[in-house]
Amino acid sequence: MDKGIENCRAAIQAIRLLLERQPYSGLAHYDLGTLYLKIDDYSGALEQHRILKVLNEDLAAKLLDQIFPALGKAKNSGTSEAR
Repeated sequence: MDKGIENCRAAIQAIRLLLERQPYSGLAHYDLGTLYLKIDDYSGALEQHRILKVLNEDLAAKLLDQIFPALGKAKNSGTSEAR
């Protein structure tokens, strides 16, 4: 497995643990969403966006600005299905 993906997966686990203690941390949900995008987990990123819409509209908009281009790249490469 790619070392970058391994690092992302480790960071995802760490943020999930943090969110168990601080579920209302908008920044943690934002970071989690960006990490999901790095491993092409679009459904995970969209779920974090949904949560952020309630917690922090600015971070929700910022994450959405990253999700749309990522979805477009996935569609163009033939892997548009969310993982």
